[in-house]
Amino acid sequence: MTLGRMLTLPLWIAMGLVQLVLAPVVLVAVVWWLAPVGWTVVTVLAALFYLACVRWAARASHGGVVRMVATRAVTRSEMRAAAREARRARSEDDEFDGVTVAGTTTGGMLP
Repeated sequence: MTLGRMLTLPLWIAMGLVQLVLAPVVLVAVVWWLAPVGWTVVTVLAALFYLACVRWAARASHGGVVRMVATRAVTRSEMRAAAREARRARSEDDEFDGVTVAGTTTGGMLP
């Protein structure tokens, strides 16, 4: 893991935790504002069920919610790094073949 990814990992973990908590809170707030009390109770129960599922998934990953979110953040970070490496390798291959962004390297006239 590079230094940049190590430094930004806590940010990705925090954003993942905010997403987990914010989803049911926003759902309850919207329904509370739009619907009568009966629907709000149903929505609160649905949000609690969602949080219970998240908790169960975190326990199943043997490390809690933070570890689950951290694993997801590291996976996303590694996927981005792999894509970046593939783009870099592709551009190096193009340069090796004599292709640049500006055109040909031979100086010849283009039709």
